Amino acid sequence: MQFVFSQLDSWCFREARPMGALGGTAIETLFPPPVSTLVGACRTLMGDSQHINWRDFAAGKLPEMSALLGNGSHTGELQFDYPYLRVKQHGIWQRLYPVPALLAREDKRLLAMALGNEPVLCDLGLVRLPELAKGVFAAKPIENSWLTEQGLACLMAGKLPKLEHFIAVEQLMQREVRLGIARDNSKATVQKGALYQTEHVRLKEQAEFEQIELVVPVTGIPEPIAQLLIQQSWQVRLGGEGRLAHVMVEHDTTRHETRQHTASTGILYFTSPADLQHWLPAQFAAIQTDGVTQWQGKLGDVTVTIEAFCAAKAVKLGGWDSALRQPKPVKALVPAGACYFVQCTQPDKLTELLKQYRFGEQAGFGLGACLYLPRINA
Repeated sequence: MQFVFSQLDSWCFREARPMGALGGTAIETLFPPPVSTLVGACRTLMGDSQHINWRDFAAGKLPEMSALLGNGSHTGELQFDYPYLRVKQHGIWQRLYPVPALLAREDKRLLAMALGNEPVLCDLGLVRLPELAKGVFAAKPIENSWLTEQGLACLMAGKLPKLEHFIAVEQLMQREVRLGIARDNSKATVQKGALYQTEHVRLKEQAEFEQIELVVPVTGIPEPIAQLLIQQSWQVRLGGEGRLAHVMVEHDTTRHETRQHTASTGILYFTSPADLQHWLPAQFAAIQTDGVTQWQGKLGDVTVTIEAFCAAKAVKLGGWDSALRQPKPVKALVPAGACYFVQCTQPDKLTELLKQYRFGEQAGFGLGACLYLPRINA
């Protein structure tokens, strides 16, 4: 099953920084929104379809629904995949993917980082680092963009995508700044010195793309609830200020990449953020190979050796705990698009394993999903 969210009003998904720490700086909105926001909306719709009393649910008086829906820290009997964007252009739907961190751009030329030949001494020891070809000085990371399915197909073939395989954020949405002030409801007045600024996003539908939607795949929904959800459309309040979203529940139509990489050297490409507590997955430990530091561990019965790693800056994940009525602790996550240069003993098994395997914590929320890609012949 999958929950499909479309926009009825502008949306605001506030970043993890607290209001009081910003001074005169506008609070940025996160898009796509934090996974906990969309998972909470999906749970709400499932509960509303059963007409449950949410006060009784919070008090623990509905054990069967509590076991099914879980809470803010675990997903109960449900398993969510990480939300993704899909766009409809010329009548055709396609999924968008995070841009791999190993890609860069120099004017209209696309480049890919490769594993450096000469080890470099750094705080991790003597290691091999990802690097661009010699003579490239003006290349920059590809930021604020998405990769199309055609672009991913190029990567799965070991080739560079084309420029038309990237979609800039500005093609999908526009940002709107709003000014507000906190209220004192007990006195029916505003709070002194509590002026704030927020940022909303409005999707650019009916322009370059006919439709833009957020999709949340989920398994584990009991069949009676699933059939009830499918029979009608829904509305839910989403994010800051409770702006409306239209929701349809449908059978999972996600097209999964079927091409498999079978070489022993490749790239672990994260399609969702990962809660690893650090950049290195917990099951890996440092080893020395000819004096060079690498990191080795097991995924199932497949031995994997990490040679190098590249990623954008960490993303912050916080949120609101509805049960405890307080903010959740803010965590730093490895961002989607992170790339690990690896060697493995059984690439066929690794490819199959990664279809279900999730790195790190909060796997039930879809964090830590990745694909095994070939190294790019640029």
